[in-house]
Amino acid sequence: MWSSTKTLGELYRRDRNSFDILRFVFAIAVIYSHSFALTGNPTGATEIIIKLTKAIDAGSLSVFGFFILSGFLTTQSIENSRNYIDYLLKRLIRIIPAFLVCLIMISFVVGPIFTQMKIGEYLTSDSTWKFVSYNITFNIGEKFMNTPGDLFRNAPFPGDGVALANGSMWTLQLELGCYILLIVLSFFLMLRHRFLMVIFTVILGVLYYLNMKYSYVPFSVPVKQFWVLGSFQLPNFIKFAYYYCMGSLLYLYREKILYSHRFLVLALLLLWLSTQLSQFNNWCMILFPYIVISVGINFSYKHFHKIGDPSYGLYIFSWPIQQMIIIMTNNRIGTYSLFVSAFIATLFVSLLSWRYVEKPCLKLKKVLPNIRTKLDTRKEQYEV
Repeated sequence: MWSSTKTLGELYRRDRNSFDILRFVFAIAVIYSHSFALTGNPTGATEIIIKLTKAIDAGSLSVFGFFILSGFLTTQSIENSRNYIDYLLKRLIRIIPAFLVCLIMISFVVGPIFTQMKIGEYLTSDSTWKFVSYNITFNIGEKFMNTPGDLFRNAPFPGDGVALANGSMWTLQLELGCYILLIVLSFFLMLRHRFLMVIFTVILGVLYYLNMKYSYVPFSVPVKQFWVLGSFQLPNFIKFAYYYCMGSLLYLYREKILYSHRFLVLALLLLWLSTQLSQFNNWCMILFPYIVISVGINFSYKHFHKIGDPSYGLYIFSWPIQQMIIIMTNNRIGTYSLFVSAFIATLFVSLLSWRYVEKPCLKLKKVLPNIRTKLDTRKEQYEV
């Protein structure tokens, strides 16, 4: 078993992998990491991943993992889609319904309960309505909307009177940006001519490295313009787009990239060695994508799929739930108590979201080809 060497393509099965489990673990790690910041410990001095890597927290590393998996799976999706519209609609069907529910719940359920304002004043506040209307467009061309009304102003994070209703959702606009980036790369045949994709990813990697080491940014535009290319988000977009493209490359070269358990152990050992040499961020750029996809492809627990896929709900609902717990305990809850209680509460909400929102909406993916076929048929009839 240890000496067996196959390609990732030979091992990969769409219906038998652990990508759902990995996303679940990453989502839990995000809740864990946020528990430090939300209890007034933003440095996370005792956070286990920071202690191990001496460079990065569990939440940030997990988001890298999310983007790696997304790059792998959406490249598969775009290759299997009828056209770019079908591909993008399938992506939006996956992320928008639960996100919209989350925004509405924060503004019109959580807000009225936890606001210090009069209910009428809160409900007529521009920020209450704009929190939903702006963020559901992923803040395209607009300043990021932090919170409706005065929600969570008394919570310890960030401690300067400026609240943040959901500190997880800012990455969703970068995720959508990567979906659109993949369309652009496909349009210019970079997915077909894979060496062009390699060159593009290397350029992203160099820009990411220069930003880490020298705070270099290739260009600067006003915050409110150019969406993910604005000065506020560009460094983040370069960073996450790099990991997204690495995931895409692992899919494109799956028939060439070799895997064995020895290779995986070696990659893990090298990543551990990088922590001892204070080079984790640099080595992570190469090793972590291979580790994530290799683990996802080679290890599977079939019974996990019976609970569905609550990872997205864990990610987007956890922050406001953590904030509510903090306020209800008068800011006296400890980091690990917050982590455990928030995980249990968020898992419950996430399973409901999966069953009653996300899963039913995902069925629309099967309807899209039929709708497209009917539209094409009608068009041909009119042309005749």
